[in-house]
Amino acid sequence: MKEELLQKLRASLISLDIEAAIRFTEKMILIGIPVSDIIDKALLKAMRVLSHDFDEGKIFIPQLLVAADTFENIMNIIARHMNSRETIYCGKVLVYTVEGDIHDIGKNIIASIFKVNGFEIMDLGRNIPAELVLEKAERYNPNLIIGFALMTTTFPALKDFIDLLNENHLRDKYKMIVGGRAVPLSWAKKIGADGYASNVFEAIDLAHKLIKI
Repeated sequence: MKEELLQKLRASLISLDIEAAIRFTEKMILIGIPVSDIIDKALLKAMRVLSHDFDEGKIFIPQLLVAADTFENIMNIIARHMNSRETIYCGKVLVYTVEGDIHDIGKNIIASIFKVNGFEIMDLGRNIPAELVLEKAERYNPNLIIGFALMTTTFPALKDFIDLLNENHLRDKYKMIVGGRAVPLSWAKKIGADGYASNVFEAIDLAHKLIKI
């Protein structure tokens, strides 16, 4: 039953059958299938297939946006379920996509999953200059900052924020993770980021290690 439902959810999201995807999600929550399995074994696997199909030219931006909206709607359903139970507050996380990068699907997926895992999310959006990130960080004092770059031409902009922290003698005040499909681990190390995550669950584990509430 469990594996069959997970497969049906994957298939419905890949085929952009929104009603079926929501129906299977609600059924799995009702019968007690772990949220971690729903996310990891169905939703994220489906989104990886869709991302690959987009790269191969099999689907286009409109279909990818429908999938992303469906994913977010499903995560809202999961979040409501989680809110009905006692959850542990894990800290405040500020997320953004760097200046020059208009892609935010990956960031939105990360933000949605962080929310259901007990993190308070402050999403600045996409194409955000380093100066604005610092302004918002100083205003809201997040426990962690996550910067995303989804293009090979924009990932160098992640360094701009760390440089700005250093210039203002604030580097020790903020913890920063960098990520995104365009970001190499070597670059994260080179610019002095506090961490690098290649997937959402690595990011969550790293966030727990860096945040001390």
